[in-house]
Amino acid sequence: METLSTNNQNRRFLQIFTNGTMLAKLFMAVLIVCTNCISANAQDWHELYKKGQEYEKKSMTVKAMTCYEEALKISNNDTILRAVANCLYMRGYYRKCINLCREIIERDENNEDLTLIAKCYEKISIPDSSVVYQKILANREIENYSNLMSLARNLADIQEYDTAIVYLDRYYKVDSTNLIVNTQRAYTLFQLERFKEAEAEYRKLLDAGMENIGINYYLGMACSSLGKKNDARDYLYRAVKISQRGNAYILAKYGAAAVESGSVVEGRNVIEEAIEKLQPDTTFLSSLRYMQAKAYMTYFDYDNGIKYYKMAWDLDHSQYNVLYMTARAYGLNKDHKNEEKYLRMFVDKVNACEEDEEKEVYEKLLATAEKRLSELKVEKFFKGEQ
Repeated sequence: METLSTNNQNRRFLQIFTNGTMLAKLFMAVLIVCTNCISANAQDWHELYKKGQEYEKKSMTVKAMTCYEEALKISNNDTILRAVANCLYMRGYYRKCINLCREIIERDENNEDLTLIAKCYEKISIPDSSVVYQKILANREIENYSNLMSLARNLADIQEYDTAIVYLDRYYKVDSTNLIVNTQRAYTLFQLERFKEAEAEYRKLLDAGMENIGINYYLGMACSSLGKKNDARDYLYRAVKISQRGNAYILAKYGAAAVESGSVVEGRNVIEEAIEKLQPDTTFLSSLRYMQAKAYMTYFDYDNGIKYYKMAWDLDHSQYNVLYMTARAYGLNKDHKNEEKYLRMFVDKVNACEEDEEKEVYEKLLATAEKRLSELKVEKFFKGEQ
């Protein structure tokens, strides 16, 4: 009996042991599968992210976004979201990029996020908002001259030169050899009317080989403000020369400086040259007057239509269709005498064209005008008019 009892106990122990071992093995198997799944998922999003980065480097942003969207389904993390934000920026979705970056920096802020937000605000022409983020970056890393330059230029756009010079001076203490920053600093000093300091900085830039229109122009203007008339004339002349005499405002300033320094004849001639360049583009103005006339004609305001057609013709005598439209406006206004007058002017101008191609442009209008002149002639006959 004892032997039988002992055997039963051994059998139960073996069963418990066997079941426990199987459970342990099953647990281990499940654990391994789960670990592999997690590892596979982690590997999957990394692979997708890596592929998206490769597409992004090739500016294939649509394919890059597809990879990032698939990666986000596996792991919604800020690394992928930052890549999405960058693609949004590259594709012109600046508002969406700003919103996404703001969402990210609530959890984990870094300088790249702030830089991207600032760049987005620049793209949508809101410099004062861009400045907010650029100031934070400048306070953290004044050595970042790319951010500093964007900040200084944006501050210049909103005319906060006194703030700009604070940051530029801070950078200058760290690196006084960056010619790009020094050019912006000299310009800021000029705008603050610190002409002596601006002059000194611009001269340093010239000595370092930085010569362009702006440097010579502002150096000349600084010298003029300091009463250095000959220097003002010479540097402004250099600006005129580099600009190939194409800038009317620089020409005018040089002409004034020449007069002030005693080169009266030269100055007078240059000022006349500047005045000629400042004259408006008559062809463009004529086209605007023509459109104004059409606008009035749309609302049957024939008097103003005629007025602006005439103004268009006075500005540009090469557009003969304006004469035709003026005649048509007179006709609609029941002024057939002036209608005939302008139709004849139109016909005479077109017939006087020496180039056949020029005549072809007005061919249909010419036929219509001649037909209308014949009709007016018949009408005058029946009215007993000569």
